[in-house]
Amino acid sequence: MGLQPTKVHPELVREKERVPLMSTLTRSASFLVWSAALFAGCVLQEGCGGGNTPPPTFTIGGTVTKLAGMNGGLMLQDGSGNSLPVNANGNFTFPTAVSGGTSYNVTIATQPASPAQSCGVVNGSGTAESDVTNITVDCGHNEWTWMSGSATLNLQSTYGTMGVAGPGNTPGGRQYAATWTDKSGTLWLFGGYGYDSVGTLLLLNDLWKFSHGQWTRSVEPADIFDRAVPGEKTWTGWGRWRKS
Repeated sequence: MGLQPTKVHPELVREKERVPLMSTLTRSASFLVWSAALFAGCVLQEGCGGGNTPPPTFTIGGTVTKLAGMNGGLMLQDGSGNSLPVNANGNFTFPTAVSGGTSYNVTIATQPASPAQSCGVVNGSGTAESDVTNITVDCGHNEWTWMSGSATLNLQSTYGTMGVAGPGNTPGGRQYAATWTDKSGTLWLFGGYGYDSVGTLLLLNDLWKFSHGQWTRSVEPADIFDRAVPGEKTWTGWGRWRKS
């Protein structure tokens, strides 16, 4: 009589079949928990690729004008602790860019000393939304600037019509004239040593006013020795005027 195969209780067979299934479910659950934790970390840290984009940066700069000397000592600051020495007229740019949306305030940290100048800043402050290029550093202060008028040496006077302003009127070249400004802002000029309307060099005795960009001869001219200007009425007196 041969050996009979061992019979296994049916419940044990079913229990053995369930073990691999439970192991698979456990591994799946563990993977899901790990994936959820990793996703939460990406959200909190804005990482895991594509979520940590740095803000754009922009440069701060502009133009320097009327700087008189090279290596004069002009130093600029941008309000963020960055300094920039400037040695010549033209464009300038701070080497350190700022983040978009950052405020900037360009100021003069050190004025030029060789020669001494007093520079000022125009359009120096704002918020960087793009590259800033419109700042102007103007060093043309405390200096004379020729605005208008003739540059001809020894220019003779052009009187025009007395009491009438005109673009061609000019007192001409002269020295030692008396000038003053009245309460309304009108510039007055009296006398001096210069050239009359016919080119004669003498001591002048005429009165002019300058207003709205034009000269007006206000009294008829004569020199202080009572010599009448040709074609004009005679005036007499030494500083006191009377018609004769």
